[in-house]
Amino acid sequence: MDAVVLFNGLGNQMSQYAFYLAKKQQGLSCVCFFESSSSSMHNGFELQRIFGIRIARGVQSFLLNFLLRVARSKHFKWISRLIGIQIISEPLNYDFTSSLLKKGGGLLNFYIGGWHSPLYYKNIKEEIQTAFTFPSQEHDMAFMEWKTRIENKEQTSISLHIRRGDYLDSKPEDYYQFGNVATVEYYRSAINYLRSRISDCHFFVFSNDLIWCKKEFGTEGFSYVDCNTGLLSWRDMYLMSLCRHHINANSTFSWWGAWLSPYTDTMTIRPRWFIRDIETKDFYPTHWINAEFLQS
Repeated sequence: MDAVVLFNGLGNQMSQYAFYLAKKQQGLSCVCFFESSSSSMHNGFELQRIFGIRIARGVQSFLLNFLLRVARSKHFKWISRLIGIQIISEPLNYDFTSSLLKKGGGLLNFYIGGWHSPLYYKNIKEEIQTAFTFPSQEHDMAFMEWKTRIENKEQTSISLHIRRGDYLDSKPEDYYQFGNVATVEYYRSAINYLRSRISDCHFFVFSNDLIWCKKEFGTEGFSYVDCNTGLLSWRDMYLMSLCRHHINANSTFSWWGAWLSPYTDTMTIRPRWFIRDIETKDFYPTHWINAEFLQS
């Protein structure tokens, strides 16, 4: 049996679940479960709370978590090998590997990775869009006001995602790899690129540091979405997906916000890197615009 491990924040969980659906499409015996040690990170397991997605729970989840700990243990790895348990990891550069959609060679195969390449689930796009249908928020007037502003046809809405917070608080080596990718220069270049092509741009800024963003970009032509915090943070992704065009951070959160856009003529600008100095040729959809090649 194959078991896809879900962990980290919402964007990662969505990619991992999409990978699980892709494996299920192959007719494989496959389950997915949330890693219990990840429950204190971000907002815990969000797929059920937001999308109503059900995964392995109860005794099955407890057993899978226990066997995963055994497989990772330095002292008990021999037990996992003896009973046919193996861990299958994603390539560091997130490259698409078609063989990973096939059944693993062990009795129980744990698949651990982000699985962000859209090539894994290119054949089940409609199924994924259905699974990730955001629940109505018509009861919340503040949210609906932002939704109305974004969908206003008198201007062209552009999502601009800036991730600071946890990137800035990370270890120096992690900050270099993740937090030093979507720089101020990157955002200014992307903003100028879209302004040179769209006359009525309006940028809707989504960030965990809106105070910094306001100081950096000002208020003319920019609005700062401030109604989604804590357990409601997922609604930023919902509003991003409604924007006509996108300027992404190196984040799976805005990755999914752009991917779920219903527009066929949308432009999505993304940083050259997801992880600095690691070429990720399959991480981004091919039609997204690599910031390295922007020309104003």
